[in-house]
Amino acid sequence: MFMNQVKFLSLALSLLMLPSVSLAATGTDIVSTSENSTEAPAPGSNQIGPVVAIEAGLNHSISTGKGVMWDQGDSIAPVYAPAYLNGSTYSEGWDFMFDFDDGTIISAQIAVSNFGSGKHRMLVLIKLTDPVGREITLKNGRGRSDWFKHEGEFDYQIAQHHFWKDNDTFHFQFSHPSGDIDLVAKSIAAPMDLGIVWSGTKRGYQYVNVFAPKMAVSGQYRIKDENTGVAEEYQALGKGVGHGLRHVTSSAMGEAASAWLRAFATGSSSDHDISPVVDIRQLKNGKTRANIRLLDHEASVVDDLSFEIEASLLEDKRAECCMNIPITAVGAGELNGTISLTTQVQKFDVVDELKPFERFFVRMFKTPVNTRYRISYDFTYISNGISTKVTGKGLADLMTLN
Repeated sequence: MFMNQVKFLSLALSLLMLPSVSLAATGTDIVSTSENSTEAPAPGSNQIGPVVAIEAGLNHSISTGKGVMWDQGDSIAPVYAPAYLNGSTYSEGWDFMFDFDDGTIISAQIAVSNFGSGKHRMLVLIKLTDPVGREITLKNGRGRSDWFKHEGEFDYQIAQHHFWKDNDTFHFQFSHPSGDIDLVAKSIAAPMDLGIVWSGTKRGYQYVNVFAPKMAVSGQYRIKDENTGVAEEYQALGKGVGHGLRHVTSSAMGEAASAWLRAFATGSSSDHDISPVVDIRQLKNGKTRANIRLLDHEASVVDDLSFEIEASLLEDKRAECCMNIPITAVGAGELNGTISLTTQVQKFDVVDELKPFERFFVRMFKTPVNTRYRISYDFTYISNGISTKVTGKGLADLMTLN
């Protein structure tokens, strides 16, 4: 029984780090692997090479130790294969959020990490929230020998879940005693880099790539009774929009950042169809890294702007609604206005999922809480003397630490 609790806790700790933010690592845990490899590098490998992102075609370079650098070229290729780093608290993940026309929200987090015993375990967490607030939560974790990467850049099986990529279309078949969710999502925007954030020692990092800033999605789901196995009829989800991003973090949560907000538009924004992608990371040194990309109606980048916010804004506001973030951002043009987190739609705090014994253990760690919101935004963008209104709605994911 005790060992079962430890195994569950290891999986829970893996989940804690899904959206983790740039931390200290050893100088030898950057490892090169073949993109189609189904096996991890040998444990304890000292091989120093490019992160898998670079190997797959990014015009980037990393060197370890004190001479760390990150040179970003013009080619931003999406990367899907696991990096298989060897750091004891390394984690990485592929995150998706979808907003359907009927008001249903689906979030899917897929992680590989080294927390607990063993290495390169995978965990999946899927949450579906329907328009009246009912939720389905599907979660499974497996050790490296019990999850499988097939040929192809993104093709995985774990437990009863299968998710894969066919050209620019992603397929998800999630199955669990509590329900089944089937999705087909097509990327309709060019990938973009959100860059790398280093820890204070520059020996740990987090790299983020938005491989699908905008996706068109459709699907179906059904609820099942976990005790009897009886399933309801499938319900069509209709059409929706969403996004997908990838993050690779070389070690544990909490040493470099205390909050991370990312926000994406989920529909047509204004008459000129300009929509924002927001990335705010609140660092432990009291500073923030805050950027906003503006996309046109073809989802191409119009401008890349940076801005400053109050240092404690994100971690001080955990209310269920109504956080307003004023933004004055500068790039090739200037953007002024506000993003409002209007309605909380999902929340995941791993501590709530644990038994008393497990909660006592986890309280020794900084544990992240993921809260997802519906948002509205109202901006004025000025470029070359031309003023354009940028208004609309979207989704945001706010990670804060307990």
